[in-house]
Amino acid sequence: MAKSNPAGAVIVLSSLLPLAFCWDADAQPAPAQPTEPAPRAAPQAAPPAGAECIPACRRGYLCVQGACVSACNPPCGAGQMCTAEGTCVAQAAAAPAAVPSALPAAPAAGVTGSSAAEPPATVAKPRSGVAIVPQVGVLLGGAGSLVMDPSCTGTGCSDSGLGSNETVKYDDRSRLALELDVLDHLGPKLRLGGGLMIVPSNSFEADTSTRKTKNGAEFTPLVIVEGVFGDKIAGALRGFVGLPILVPAADLDDVVESLEATCDEVKAAGASCSTGSGPFLGYTLGAGVGVMGQIGEGVALRGDLALQYQSIWGPSMEASGGGTKAEVTTTLSTTRVWLMAGLEL
Repeated sequence: MAKSNPAGAVIVLSSLLPLAFCWDADAQPAPAQPTEPAPRAAPQAAPPAGAECIPACRRGYLCVQGACVSACNPPCGAGQMCTAEGTCVAQAAAAPAAVPSALPAAPAAGVTGSSAAEPPATVAKPRSGVAIVPQVGVLLGGAGSLVMDPSCTGTGCSDSGLGSNETVKYDDRSRLALELDVLDHLGPKLRLGGGLMIVPSNSFEADTSTRKTKNGAEFTPLVIVEGVFGDKIAGALRGFVGLPILVPAADLDDVVESLEATCDEVKAAGASCSTGSGPFLGYTLGAGVGVMGQIGEGVALRGDLALQYQSIWGPSMEASGGGTKAEVTTTLSTTRVWLMAGLEL
């Protein structure tokens, strides 16, 4: 018994469909004419066995002898579709899940491909709050003078042996400084605060000597005003004033002891005498320029070049008696150039 060919039947029916659309429902029927039987459509030759479907059949169809036929038998009803497994399912359930595209999203209009791929530029936060600045300084150069100024009033001045004003020039040999500043922002570009500068060994070398004179440790509280310009890499301009305090040690301490011994002799002669033995006070002022480079969140490297002038009132002695008053004062005045380096937190 010959098997029916479903594919062939579908092809024959599809060839008759265009004839149905040619019928005009409003047209008057033509006079009846004797009709001849329509010739039977010749059966379509079956494709050779083993033929491939090019292009490949879509989902829910199978390639049978070179033709794509539904994988479901009997065919699915309206609103259904055939799956690759040969099962009729509702079209909404059979729709495959959307597969994300591997291609990048198209850039917005007016944006080039290179700029669209770049991350948005970060906006630097305005500077605010308190900044802590620890630094170490190296003396690039310095020079000054030691002034000894004797004075005398009264009848016995000619016999006092005090002599005249004397000035000794010297080169500063202090070498090292430590500084810690705390600055509060008055605005994004202006800061005001204080600091402490420590010179562990205030020293100098007189022009008339090759020996270094050590005076002691120097502590200087500072008042600082500073302008800052820039973001991650910024510049700074600062001005400062301060009150240096020199604690005598080593050679300066020997000078103090010598004056105290002289004062004791004056007292033994019946006169009054007093000495200034320290700590010794003075004043300082200066300016600097710096640069800062941010290396992390709230952390920056910082370097400064600072010019400093200071004057310190050193050891003194005052004696009076017999209508005569004599006084000796000393002053150390120094100009320094510091190179400072550290952090800003």
